[in-house]
Amino acid sequence: MAEGIPCHQDKALMHHRTSAFAALALRLTSEETCADDTTILTIAALSTVDYMLGVHEGAKKHVEAMENIRLRRPDIRGDTPWGQLILNTIKGYDQLWKFVKDQIEATAGLAQLSIESPIRNELPMYASPPFNTKVCEALSKVSPTFNDMAMAGELSVQMIDILANISSLVKDGTISSPINGQRTSPESRGSFLHSIADLRCLSVLGVTLVERFLCHGLIACCYTLHFQDRRNAEDYIDSLQDLEDMLTSVEKRAIRKTLIDKSYKDCLVWISIAAAGAHAIFEYSPTAFVILDHAFVQYPNEMARWESLSKVLKKFLWSDDLLITWNNVWQKAMIRRSRPW
Repeated sequence: MAEGIPCHQDKALMHHRTSAFAALALRLTSEETCADDTTILTIAALSTVDYMLGVHEGAKKHVEAMENIRLRRPDIRGDTPWGQLILNTIKGYDQLWKFVKDQIEATAGLAQLSIESPIRNELPMYASPPFNTKVCEALSKVSPTFNDMAMAGELSVQMIDILANISSLVKDGTISSPINGQRTSPESRGSFLHSIADLRCLSVLGVTLVERFLCHGLIACCYTLHFQDRRNAEDYIDSLQDLEDMLTSVEKRAIRKTLIDKSYKDCLVWISIAAAGAHAIFEYSPTAFVILDHAFVQYPNEMARWESLSKVLKKFLWSDDLLITWNNVWQKAMIRRSRPW
């Protein structure tokens, strides 16, 4: 691995890896050894090798194996140094493979995208003012509101880069990535899908609370801009799966209140409208009205008049096409709300 040889070309490595998994499989068939300390450490070692090799297809099995072992070993309490080691090993590798599994699921349906983005291989990084030249260049392409959020330490360098990409794409149809280098695409519409893939990966990492919500709002914007003609839109509907829950569920109420208390109400309004606009692509989808009905209740002053609402929306990411879509969705919701039933 240190020599950088692809794993499928390293015959010795593949031989030993295959032999180790075969031995582990035998241990897992025995009631006496399927969850003992040796098996736990063997799974940890082999899963470490898989993670370093980039062999992530077994993420779900790794998670299930660790969960089964925890059920079989209630005796592990961490009250001795060895017990603490075993307990930490179980917890650590459980979290590692849940993270990998979430990343795999986050890009489901987007696997055909051929452009590899460095954003998808990095943990979120948060810069402090004064920013370096590349971050400043990226921030010059986004709205003042996003600049303020970056100054407050709420946006990662990766998010700033994604925002610069999308803002440039919305403005003039080109991709500009000051931080990670120039990326171009023969068809600008195809680049919105790459942004969706980047955002979905970022959303499952350890980002700030408002940034997690922002990821899904930007996904909705990219979705709306890319699928204006509705063609193939249903193939990517899973990209929008978390929006309704984040914006309307009782379980997330405390989280939304935290954001409002931190002066991010306008951001939640923008995300709600972006989410409704994306779901409105599907003519018979009730989700758009569910999200908008909730927004009218939670943000009555902002939602009451289009003039005031559009001012809020223009603080964030917007385009003429998006405003037309959002206005149509808002007007339909107003007509629906005015009916006596």
